[in-house]
Amino acid sequence: MMFQRIHIELTNRCNFSCVFCPSTLMSRPSQDMEFDLVLKALDEIAQEQLTDTIFFHVMGEATLYANLEKVVRETKRRKLKAVLTTNGWDLSLELLERILNAGIDHILFSAQTPDEDSFKLRKAPTGFFSYRKKICSLIAKTIEKGSTKVTLSFLTTPMPFLTLPSRRHHIICDKKALITSFTEWFEEIVAFMSYNTFKEKICTNKKLLAERLASFHMMGWNKLNVTSQLIFETRVLG
Repeated sequence: MMFQRIHIELTNRCNFSCVFCPSTLMSRPSQDMEFDLVLKALDEIAQEQLTDTIFFHVMGEATLYANLEKVVRETKRRKLKAVLTTNGWDLSLELLERILNAGIDHILFSAQTPDEDSFKLRKAPTGFFSYRKKICSLIAKTIEKGSTKVTLSFLTTPMPFLTLPSRRHHIICDKKALITSFTEWFEEIVAFMSYNTFKEKICTNKKLLAERLASFHMMGWNKLNVTSQLIFETRVLG
């Protein structure tokens, strides 16, 4: 059987303490997967042709894993696609450069809470504006560096009283808030870019992007290809 993708949890440690994350219920000790075990898993996946795509994400923050660059290289050496899901805060420019050079295929930035008020739900070691600035700069750098795909992911709570009745978290509740949040992030990403031709190309599509965002189904999972490299997605919390 060929699976669409297989997830490998490099670590269950995380630098954020999001109130909507089940990590608080986890009884497993906080630890990293042994590097040899990662290699064994990759070998079996490749040999049995179980999938062609590996996602480094389940619980935890994969950028905290000391051998992340080596894991990406070993994944690519086995002719598998490597996808990283990250909140991005511990992804330094130096580490980004190393995993890009290692051949990472796709980086999914799980921004989740895209405004100052909802960001408080992440219990992060930084403020919202510092966080947004860093993630936008990393996205711009990745796009300019080469062909690696980037996804910027937001959560929505269109009907919080139904989504999570016990915890009424308000993140993005309507399309107006969605368009406002996306536009602010989008403009900051563009501001970090020095590749003028690319900047001009995506800036001319701003009206079309707003129209596409307005067509999103707030109760569903949405994906928008801003460019061939940059993807924007939303999914419902819970």
